[in-house]
This record gives sequence, C-alpha cells and structure tokens, in this order.
Amino acid sequence: MMRLLSVAVVVVVCVWVDVQAGGFIGIFTALIAWYIGVAKLLTPDISYITLPLGDLGRKHLDLE
Repeated sequence: MMRLLSVAVVVVVCVWVDVQAGGFIGIFTALIAWYIGVAKLLTPDISYITLPLGDLGRKHLDLE
C-alpha cells in the first residue's frame, strides 16, 4: 500500500511540474507574440520608436 501511495505522489508531482512548465512556456510565447506585434505596428512611417526584429529574408539564407 505504501509503494502505491509513493507512486501516486510521484505521478502527481510530475503532472504538476509539467503543468507549471507548460504555463511558463505559454506566457513566454505570448510575450514574444506581443513584442513581434508591437514591432510590426511601430513602423518608422508612423512612430519615432521602432523595435528591432532582425532580418530573416531569403537573401540571408544562402540557398545557392
């Protein structure tokens, strides 16, 4: 009985850690999405402030 209880505690702790990690990953990706969205809206045409995004165009991929 004690062994079964120990396994149950380990399973509950592992599930709780997975849920917490998933929450942190979700918050992190949401922050990245907000940053990219704001950076796309703050263009030099309409704002004094711009946020860098980097250049990931095809010319930098060197596919030739």
